[in-house]
Amino acid sequence: MIFKCIQCERDITALRFHSAIAVMSGKYHIPAVRVTLVCPYCSQHFSADVPVIEFSRPDREDAQ
Repeated sequence: MIFKCIQCERDITALRFHSAIAVMSGKYHIPAVRVTLVCPYCSQHFSADVPVIEFSRPDREDAQ
């Protein structure tokens, strides 16, 4: 999948990892991980709060 960076408007197929921090989601007040990724061209930061319940354990059969 390709999308355009909102800052430099270049096509991006992959972002660089910056950080992942445990937080309490501001919107729903549930445990979440704030994932921050960076454009490889201009260093624009993109972040999202991912609810902990969305993660699966890699050692379980139902893990994707």
